[in-house]
Amino acid sequence: IRLAAALDFRFHPQTRILMQQASSLIPRSSPERLRDECFRLLDGPQVAKSILALDFFDALQHLLPELINLKEVDQSPPHHKDLWHRSLQTVNCLSELIISLTYGTELHLINNKFHASLTRNLNGFIEKLREHFMTSLNSERSLISLLKFAGLYHDIGKTNTKEVDEDGKIHFYG
Repeated sequence: IRLAAALDFRFHPQTRILMQQASSLIPRSSPERLRDECFRLLDGPQVAKSILALDFFDALQHLLPELINLKEVDQSPPHHKDLWHRSLQTVNCLSELIISLTYGTELHLINNKFHASLTRNLNGFIEKLREHFMTSLNSERSLISLLKFAGLYHDIGKTNTKEVDEDGKIHFYG
């Protein structure tokens, strides 16, 4: 999945079947290998699409099982997506922002109110942020992959704290 995302490949239908069948073998790999592959995936392009593919191929339950619990957990307005889709959207937004910061694309070129606000608020810090994100923690992990991991998991505690008040408004206290 990681290589397919990086090279923009598509899976042959028979390969899809074999991948789903083989997903039960994932736990046989060492935890270190699983961790490293997850962080390589997070460092690559199309992270949200890759996470969706992991789910489609029944591999997500073996690699990032907590994310599965985010599905169909609704929130009150102004949120219009469940926690699962919001986490995927967060990773997409982070990816866009990081590309803009690390590769020099000007933030103001992106036609989006959120990014326009970032441009106003970050312009004095863009060089420092770029330098920060280009730093590697070690040969297997970058700050970018850790930030994307945090983006994926930022709502993970909400699945255990969801409450609906008498007006039907959803809260996540604690």
